[in-house]
Amino acid sequence: MRNLKNYNSGYLNISGQSNEKYSFSLGLGFPTSKSSFLSAINLNYTYGKGGTTDQGLMEENFHKLSLNLSLLGAWFQKPKIF
Repeated sequence: MRNLKNYNSGYLNISGQSNEKYSFSLGLGFPTSKSSFLSAINLNYTYGKGGTTDQGLMEENFHKLSLNLSLLGAWFQKPKIF
């Protein structure tokens, strides 16, 4: 299990207000087989908040759920020829 906190001050400055974003991620990885822990199904949840309602600007809250399949493979190994 892994969690990650993120802060971004933003690159926009509108009416003297910066566009700051905060987010928090939490992820889990589930191995696909007992013999190999390098192949996994990964599940990630992120919650974030950004912007401001000062001076008529917009604020956003977001939830993100992602699913990832990571497969073990020998893509760059030279094949053995007998």
